Amino acid sequence: MSSNVSEIVDLCCDADAPCTSISAIFNSLKAQSIDLTTLNLTIQISEGLYNSSGNTDLYIFGQTLNLIGSTNGSTTFIGSSNRVFTIPEPVGTGVNPPIITNLNLQQLNFVNFTTTGGSVVNADITNTTLLLNIQQCSFQNLSSTGDGGVLLLNLNSLSHDNANLSRINVNIADSQFISNGAANSGGAISVTLGQLRLDRCSFQSNNASDGGAISSTGPVVAFHSNFTGNQVTDEGGALTLNYQHIAYSLFSHCLFTANNAVTGGSISGHQTQIHLHKSNFIQNKAVTGGVINLVAPASQLNVSYCSFDSNEAEGQGGSIYQDNNSIFLLTQSNFTRNTANRGGAIMFSQSNGYVNGVIMQSNVATSGGALYTTASHFTMNDTVIEDNTADQGGSIYCSDSEITIPSAIIIDDNHDNDNTTSTDSAENQLNQYNIFCSLVPTYTYCKFFGADDYVDVCGEVDIPSKGGLPISKLALVFIIIGGVIALGLISFGIGCLLARSTDKGDKNYAPVLDAINTGISDDEDRKSTSSN
Repeated sequence: MSSNVSEIVDLCCDADAPCTSISAIFNSLKAQSIDLTTLNLTIQISEGLYNSSGNTDLYIFGQTLNLIGSTNGSTTFIGSSNRVFTIPEPVGTGVNPPIITNLNLQQLNFVNFTTTGGSVVNADITNTTLLLNIQQCSFQNLSSTGDGGVLLLNLNSLSHDNANLSRINVNIADSQFISNGAANSGGAISVTLGQLRLDRCSFQSNNASDGGAISSTGPVVAFHSNFTGNQVTDEGGALTLNYQHIAYSLFSHCLFTANNAVTGGSISGHQTQIHLHKSNFIQNKAVTGGVINLVAPASQLNVSYCSFDSNEAEGQGGSIYQDNNSIFLLTQSNFTRNTANRGGAIMFSQSNGYVNGVIMQSNVATSGGALYTTASHFTMNDTVIEDNTADQGGSIYCSDSEITIPSAIIIDDNHDNDNTTSTDSAENQLNQYNIFCSLVPTYTYCKFFGADDYVDVCGEVDIPSKGGLPISKLALVFIIIGGVIALGLISFGIGCLLARSTDKGDKNYAPVLDAINTGISDDEDRKSTSSN
C-alpha cells in the first residue's frame, strides 16, 4: 500500500517498502502527531488479496479518506467477523463547528464478512455529516446478524426535513452487490434518514427479512440499475421504502427481475412517494403486490413509460397493490401476462388517481382479470383493456368504487370463465365489457361516469356507497409528480386532479388534470449512462 499526503514525507511505506495494512499507515501518521482529521488522505492499494489483519475496525470519524484499488479490479479484502470502517459520532458532539466524514472507495472488492451490521461501513451520527462515495466496487457474501449486510448508515433524528436528509449522502456507481444478507432489514444496504443515489449498479441474490437489497427511510434515486433475484421473508423483495414525506424515490431505466417477497415482490412502501420511469418489471412474485405494495396515508405512486410482464401475486395485485388513502398516477405503461387471485395486473383499495395511456393485456385472475377496484375513485383515459381473463370480471371487478371514463376506451375480447357478466341479474344489467359489478357486501355499488357507453354498465339501482374514501364534491386530490435531481436532493412539481362524487345522472362530468411532466432531466439521464 502507498499513501499520498502532501506535507508528510516520513511514512511507513514508499515504493520500495509498502505498508502492510491501512492501520499501519494510520499509526505512522499518528506517531508523528498528525491529526488525521486535518488530512485529505489517499491510499492506493495494489492488486492482491488482503486479510482482515490491520484492515478492519478502522475508526475514521471526521476524516477524509480515499481508498483506491488496482485498475484491473483485483484488489480484494477477505472478510472476518470485524467490519472495515466504523463511524460512531462521539457523545456530546454538536452541530458547530460542522464535522464531515468523507469516505471514497474505488476499484475494491469485499468478500465473506459476517458482522452485527454494516460489514464495510457502519455509521451512527446525529449532528455531523457523512459523505460516502463508492465507484467500481464489488461486495459479495457479506452478512449481518442485524441490519445492512454491507452498509449500515443511521441518522438519529425524529425529523424528516431536507436539512437532516442531507446529513447522510451516499453515491454509488458502477458497483455490484451479490449474495449479501441481513437477518433484519437491508440485505445489502440499510439507511435511516439519508439520501442514496445509484448509477449503473447491480443487486443480485441479496436477502433479508425486509428490503432484500435495500431498506431506506430516505429517498433512493436509481438510474440504469438492476435488481435481480433478491428475496425476503416479509416485505420488499428488492427494496423497502418507508416514511419518505419530503422527497420521492425515483427509479429510471431500471430492471427488476425475479424478486420475491410476501408483500411487494420488488418494492414495498409505507407512507412514501415513489416514481417509476422507463423501467421494466419481469417475473417478480409476492402474496400481495407482485411488483409493488404501497399502503398508508400520504403514499403516492407515479408510474410512467414502464412495462410490467409476467409478475405474480398469490393474493392481490399481480403487479401493483395500493391501499389505505393512497394516490396513484399511471401513464403510458404496459401490464402484460400478470396473474393474481384479485386484480391480475392491478388492485386498488381505498385509493384515488388517474390512469392514462395504459395497456392491460393478457392478464389473468380469479376476480378482475386486468383490474380489481374496491372503495376507490379514479379516471381512465386512452386505455386498452384487452384479452384478460377471470372467473368474475374478465376486464374489471368493481366494488364500491367510482370510475370516470370521459371518452371511449378499448375494452375488448376479455373473458369470464363462468360466463357471467353481472353479479345479480335482477338488479344489474349484463354488459359487453366483462365488467363485474359487485353487490357484496350489499351496501356496495359500482358507478361509472363520463361517456354514455359506460354510464349504465352496472345498472340503474342507486345503492348508497358506505365504504371507500370520504371524497366530497369538488374535493381536490393532489398528486406530486416528477423529480428533478440536484446534488442528491429531489424537488417536485405538482399536478392537480379534480375529483368529485356525483349521482349517475351527471354524465357530462370529466375530471381535469394539469399538464404532466416526468420531471427527469435529460442531462441527468445522459450523465447516468456515461461511464466515470
